[in-house]
Amino acid sequence: MFPEVQRAPEWHSQARCSGHPDPDLWWYDWKQFKDEIELQVLRIIDALTLCDECPVKAQCLAQGLEDENIKHKGIWGGLMMSERVRLVNPRNVRILRNEGSLVNNVRGRYPITK
Repeated sequence: MFPEVQRAPEWHSQARCSGHPDPDLWWYDWKQFKDEIELQVLRIIDALTLCDECPVKAQCLAQGLEDENIKHKGIWGGLMMSERVRLVNPRNVRILRNEGSLVNNVRGRYPITK
């Protein structure tokens, strides 16, 4: 038997990321070298800018807070992984510590908007 294929939720077709030429823009990893970090920060800011204007941002965040998605290094509903973890479990120090400097670097240039 073949595994069941996950389908995108109905709202996804309305998302700003849907059909974007660079779908990896919303996924990131912790970089070690200064030039890689700078490029990653700029890419995350690009993704967050699109998220802020997205008509389905709330639905995306709700999906990003689900158990199977909460610990993925990606942007869901305009929040990075540690920001989503903080909403669900503010005491998860390990994840907050690991991603803290990246989040501080991004949010220092691009604060969370409502």
